[in-house]
Order: sequence, then C-alpha cells, then structure tokens
Amino acid sequence: MVSALFDLLSVLMYVAESCAKVTLPDLLQFITGANEIPPLGFHKAITIGFYDMICQRHYPSVSTCDLAIQLPRGFQCPDTFAGLLEEAVLGAHGFGKC
Repeated sequence: MVSALFDLLSVLMYVAESCAKVTLPDLLQFITGANEIPPLGFHKAITIGFYDMICQRHYPSVSTCDLAIQLPRGFQCPDTFAGLLEEAVLGAHGFGKC
C-alpha cells in the first residue's frame, strides 16, 4: 500500500503543478460529481481505497454517491499510474461532461 499511496501523492503533486492534462477540480468532479466543494462541505470525507491489479490497464473507479475512489496498485512506474488516472478522468462522461 505504501507504493500506491506514493503513486497517488506523486500524481496529485503533478496535477497541482499544472503538468497534467487534468486539474484538481477535474479530479474533484470525477470523484464527487461536483466541480467545487459545496458551501457546507460534503456529507463525509472522500474515501480512498486500493486494490491489486489483475492486468496492466486497470483504471481507477469511483462511487460519486459514496465519495469514494478505488485505485489500482502495483505499478512499476508512477507515470503509468498518472496516465491511467488521466484517461479515467478525461474519459468520464458523467454529470454533463462531453
């Protein structure tokens, strides 16, 4: 789990530094369905879970109602994880995104 958490932190820093195709608001919308934090906050904290990959192209998955994201672990390179996260976020067509 340490390497998965390291991958996640690396990607969040990469996104925050504007090096990625996605932004932090994009990630927020992907995970919660909201493009900004509501004035009274969310009904609970965002939950991050990790799972072992069966193949090399397992994408992150989310439950917007539960405010949860499930991330694959076991990547040899954080760039691979970043690429799959970008594809998942940019490929999500829910909540009015085209």
